[in-house]
Amino acid sequence: RDFPIDSKDELFVSGSENQSLTGSSSIKDARRAVVGRFGYILDTKYLFEISFRADASYIFPKDKRWGFFPALSAGWRISEESFFRKNSSLDFISNLKLRASFAQVGNDKVDAYQWQDAYTLSSTDGPFYNSAAQSLIYYGVYPNANITWETANNYNVGIDADFWNGKLGVELDYFIKDTRNILWSRTRSVPVTFGRELPNENYASMVNKGFEISLTHNNSIGKVNYNLRFTASYAKDKVTEIDDPENAMDYEKQLNRPLGFIAGYKSLGLFQSQEEAESWMGGQQFGIESMAGDIKYADIDGNGTIDSRDQTVLSDNGNMPRFMYGLSGNLTWNNFDFSFLLQGAAARNIMLSGKARVLFPNGNNTYSYLGDAWSPENTDAKYPQLWVGSRSLNDRNSDFWMRNGAYLRLKNISLGYTFPKFSIRDWNINHLRVFVSGENLLTWSPLKEFDPEVAAGDGMYYPQQKLFSVGLNINF
Repeated sequence: RDFPIDSKDELFVSGSENQSLTGSSSIKDARRAVVGRFGYILDTKYLFEISFRADASYIFPKDKRWGFFPALSAGWRISEESFFRKNSSLDFISNLKLRASFAQVGNDKVDAYQWQDAYTLSSTDGPFYNSAAQSLIYYGVYPNANITWETANNYNVGIDADFWNGKLGVELDYFIKDTRNILWSRTRSVPVTFGRELPNENYASMVNKGFEISLTHNNSIGKVNYNLRFTASYAKDKVTEIDDPENAMDYEKQLNRPLGFIAGYKSLGLFQSQEEAESWMGGQQFGIESMAGDIKYADIDGNGTIDSRDQTVLSDNGNMPRFMYGLSGNLTWNNFDFSFLLQGAAARNIMLSGKARVLFPNGNNTYSYLGDAWSPENTDAKYPQLWVGSRSLNDRNSDFWMRNGAYLRLKNISLGYTFPKFSIRDWNINHLRVFVSGENLLTWSPLKEFDPEVAAGDGMYYPQQKLFSVGLNINF
């Protein structure tokens, strides 16, 4: 009862008098899809496949619900051609295959009903009478009647090859992912005087390019059998369409730059004396009196003042690594087996933030490394002067707090022994193996403050654990 508007009949919108149910919601969702695939192989040498998806999603309005996403792939097994097999100088190549593919995919994992008017209910902002504030309904996000699928065009060219009867295997791929119609609001270029929250629109785009390589080696030397596998990938993205404001500073612009690029101030070390602090930029930075032990910032725009306009792009590499690699191996000798896994990442930077650069935040404990703080007795310190809580002059994104997040980690190592069957026959056991293993045993990284796989610059995450195991595998 007492609904302030007729367009919403949910219980939570009703009047507060005699209301015992405090919340309710409902949703209608549906999807429909048609999928098809056709493949053809000719003479075991030429491979073709065509497929498609036609999907409809309740996320979008009726005339925008359907999306059509085709895919095409082709392969050529060159090593099966007669001219290749008859060439004795190519006998060391066991298999050689070229392949290429194109696939378009769609994404509807976005908020539903963005094409409808949204309302917000407030129980405190409405008119006041009968000694109580009444409920008030007001508009939310402005609806977008043209919202539809985000799409990505994926292109891939690759080669597969085996040499010397499988002793060396090579897989090499070059890929391009061109993502278009990304749902993004224009809050950067449309002023807040518009009056309502802006909707997402299918206008942003970005492209991601890179390569992947895999090398395998299998061999036997006497009773020793082993295999090695090396994998690596590199990818770099670039924003190709975004609503950069015309009057934006250069470091604020995202167009033609990678996602996650890091902007901030250039640092010139720490002030080593009060005289040095007072002689730099009139003794102030960001309108704050500089002191000995504070960070000294570069005057990028050359106007004789340190302020927000002195920011610049510090690195194209953000927290997500652009280069990832790994090396794994297995070895057996008689009844012994050994395996290992090395993994690593590079082209990655982390900006320390929050507790990672503020001493005793809100009176709480702090990271021990910040104890290496500047003082007249410790002028070679790595960090600024001690300060309880945030000293805003030092608590700013700059290369002073940026760290190289590359690492190489011995992720896993295992050594086992399988007892010969004759030695366990009398125990009614079919298989018995004992092993010792370890995880995250060694790490090499220039990042010393935290575990290099830290997810955020404040270090607030549960770190990787170093584990040791001793075990038995028994089959009766």
